Amino acid sequence: MLGVLVINYRTAAATRACLETLLQEIDSSSFRVFLLDNGSGSDDVSQLTDFVASHASTITFVISKNNLGFAAGTNRLLTEAFNDSKVDRILLLNSDTRCKPHLIAAMQSRLDAANKIDMMAARMLDEIDDSVD
Repeated sequence: MLGVLVINYRTAAATRACLETLLQEIDSSSFRVFLLDNGSGSDDVSQLTDFVASHASTITFVISKNNLGFAAGTNRLLTEAFNDSKVDRILLLNSDTRCKPHLIAAMQSRLDAANKIDMMAARMLDEIDDSVD
């Protein structure tokens, strides 16, 4: 199962848009989102709590009262993800990511342990003109 990690820090609207495009891309039985609010404050937490409530079977929401920083926040989510025995792959997304159609399937199809392809990165494109960002 794919564990998708997303860290929010004062970008609730962008994070929500990221999650909306992600949820359109993936079969809910084959992934789990691990979302961290990294000390943003009550407004972001409230907005994200409302969104997560409608996707509770798919999203694990972790709230940190303090900003842990990106690295420690990522480690916190990795701990959550690896505590789920079904998670065997990780995808880390910035909170301002917008998944293009078929992105997740295309990335997963390239993973190949037999050929030692265990890690990959997506190309970041400008959302207006698709130039490399």
